[in-house]
Amino acid sequence: MLRELLDKHAPLQTCVIVEQPAVPWYKNIADAKRKRRQLERRWRRTKALVYKEIFRKHRNRVKELFAEAKADFYNELIVDCGNDQKALYAIINKLLHRKTESTTALPHLASKFSRYFIGKIESIRCNLQSDMSSSDGVELDNEITSSGSERLNTLAPTSPLEVHIVIRRTPAKSCSLYPIPTSVVKENDELMAKLISRIVNASLNQGKFSEELKLAHVTPVLKKSSLDRDEMSSYRSISNLPFLVKVLEKVVAKRLTSHLQEYDLHETMQSSYKRLHSVETALLKIYNDILRAVDNKKADMVIILDLSAAFDTIDHTVLLQRLQRDLKVDDTALEWFRSYLHCRRQAVTSMELCRMKLP
Repeated sequence: MLRELLDKHAPLQTCVIVEQPAVPWYKNIADAKRKRRQLERRWRRTKALVYKEIFRKHRNRVKELFAEAKADFYNELIVDCGNDQKALYAIINKLLHRKTESTTALPHLASKFSRYFIGKIESIRCNLQSDMSSSDGVELDNEITSSGSERLNTLAPTSPLEVHIVIRRTPAKSCSLYPIPTSVVKENDELMAKLISRIVNASLNQGKFSEELKLAHVTPVLKKSSLDRDEMSSYRSISNLPFLVKVLEKVVAKRLTSHLQEYDLHETMQSSYKRLHSVETALLKIYNDILRAVDNKKADMVIILDLSAAFDTIDHTVLLQRLQRDLKVDDTALEWFRSYLHCRRQAVTSMELCRMKLP
């Protein structure tokens, strides 16, 4: 629908745009640069050695001003980062000219990557299923003992104001699968919030997730520059979703989180994806348990598991069962999650040119 509206009112046109280097610190030395150019023209016009020496001294001074202005600019950016490590690393990577290693744009590579990523998940799941005990895959009991007031039967509708806040807080990352660039959506957030809120509410009310939004744009990224580029295991898959999907996911996540908090359904020992919890709180818990065990003259043992492709290997059937049984999600709300998880697809892209779509 959005693509049809755009094609009707703003048809695609091709034009050549020459980008000028955006260097903010140039503004602070504009006068010095202008004078340097004037002195250079005077020297070249007269060929006098005295003017050449004046030009050279001023040119060196401009270089010093340029270095000072550049240093001040980045120092200010780093200070503004505060505790935001993500923003700090972005600045450092830009200064060091670090770029993500990309793959060669060949059709057979896109197909090869797509089958490798799918085969990797299938292999891990097969190994897990062969090692699972019979108790892990139990069927959900038909009789639910919880009271009706604790169940999340429907997902409350959103409002343009809530969607507007979500749009503003969501990072401005674009996806080629979405017809409107994220920057355009954020610049017109008040107008777009009304349209997006209607789409979100239609999805929540019907308990359905649009099939068109189930396609993920997957890009293979080299884990380390020193790894063998011909080995599929040297790459990790980076999944990119349309901006509309991210907004819808955040709206649903807010309702599910509120339900878990209201009825105290959170896992007690869970630290990730939980408000006021993090890796630090998990480490503090472990550290405290060790100290208490030592004080009581008991032995300590910590088992740390590193799960490969943890999220990709989740059994959706078991997940839906636990949503209903443990988290009290039912009816239309449960149907929405079932629709969200069912029949998802991926389009593996190599250098933004060659794609291979697979379920």
